[in-house]
Amino acid sequence: MDLQYKANREQTGEVGFEQKHLDVETLVWLNERICELEERFSITSPDLLAQVLGFPEELIALYLAGRGQ
Repeated sequence: MDLQYKANREQTGEVGFEQKHLDVETLVWLNERICELEERFSITSPDLLAQVLGFPEELIALYLAGRGQ
């Protein structure tokens, strides 16, 4: 995985995003987490998803727009 985000988040709780492009593994992980948050907690707004996931709001908004939301 190009990003150390997942490892940092799971091991140290640190949140970081240093690259502009996400690899497939990160996109799959992000999709799974967003779906889980939407289903379990009804969190659908990009700003709340960004806060919970630790990704920039702009990235979450673009991702959701790409999914047709």
